Amino acid sequence: MFLRVWNMQNIINLQYQLDKVYMAVALSYIFAVDIFFYLGGFMLGYLFLKQYYRKRGWKMFLMAVLQRWLRLAPLFLMCMLIYWKVMPYLGSGPLYYQYKAPVSYCATSWWKDLLFFGNFSENMCMVWGWYIQIDMQLFIGSLFLLWLYAEVNKKVFAGATGAIMVAGIIYCFVRCQTQDYHVIGNLDGANNANTDNYYLDLYNKPWSRTGPYLLGLLMGIYYYNYKER
Repeated sequence: MFLRVWNMQNIINLQYQLDKVYMAVALSYIFAVDIFFYLGGFMLGYLFLKQYYRKRGWKMFLMAVLQRWLRLAPLFLMCMLIYWKVMPYLGSGPLYYQYKAPVSYCATSWWKDLLFFGNFSENMCMVWGWYIQIDMQLFIGSLFLLWLYAEVNKKVFAGATGAIMVAGIIYCFVRCQTQDYHVIGNLDGANNANTDNYYLDLYNKPWSRTGPYLLGLLMGIYYYNYKER
């Protein structure tokens, strides 16, 4: 009898531990987006250098920013207008005000989203648009690093890139420790009270994404030198 109770208790404990592991894996999905930042940096490093060494000049950097904005802004604006002007009329109910509240921010912050720095505002028009805005910011910042690589000095480029990556890691670590941010929540699935603060402070800010993006940039440069030169 004692053995049966002991075995049943072990099974219950095992199920509890498996649930904790499952929740840890499930809640870590927030890091999956870093894969796309890595790919973005990789493609920028490889494709830009591939074009730059054929057409040298500072105009290449300005045209890269302009072309990217013209490619993204019209579609982003269309999504914003649908979200802002159409979606509020597509639903109803006692809880629908929870949806309408974020939409109201578009009246004052739409231009920030269109210029791709709306993620620095607490009242974002399209909260889920933070990714494309950070991607644009890292794209512009990485062009400066590529200029250092191609025109100034590769050692200066390496030093600046390494310093930015380390600074981003240290800043995020210090903020998580001092503000008690639980990045993936508790293992039992309960979110920390600072989840919203973590999102506004780190999750949708470029300094928390410099690591994967710049790592991709370095690998893109390495791949270019390996394949093209």
